[in-house]
Amino acid sequence: MNKPRVAILIDAENIPHHCCDEIMRQAQFLGQICARRVYGNDFSWTSWSSHAGKHALKHISTHHESVGRKNAADISLMLDAVSLAHSGQYDAMCLVSNDGDFLQMVLHLREQGFKVFGLGTQVAAHQLRNALDRFMLLETQE
Repeated sequence: MNKPRVAILIDAENIPHHCCDEIMRQAQFLGQICARRVYGNDFSWTSWSSHAGKHALKHISTHHESVGRKNAADISLMLDAVSLAHSGQYDAMCLVSNDGDFLQMVLHLREQGFKVFGLGTQVAAHQLRNALDRFMLLETQE
């Protein structure tokens, strides 16, 4: 049986960069990781960039005109998640965030029959945790 094709979408403005190795370790058990994207502004990317080569992460930056706008990276992540889900190339999504603002996106994807897993820290929104097919806790030790 083929492993499910999984896209990992990381909210770099919400999850600490030192969790990267653990994110990739836990995500490998979800299936074949086919997309690895990190969303954030240039400031958040500075700390994440050291992990890019090691884990083949693709940085999705907010555009210069979006810098300073609240939720610009979240909106980019949500648009990509829905687009990737409807492309037919993936079987599941792994959202890495603590942000409850992703609740409606998760509900939409699950209503469409798409599997959505989540990774986050202790402070992850409870509504988001409950909406996911499965939530996995990240250790936050530096």
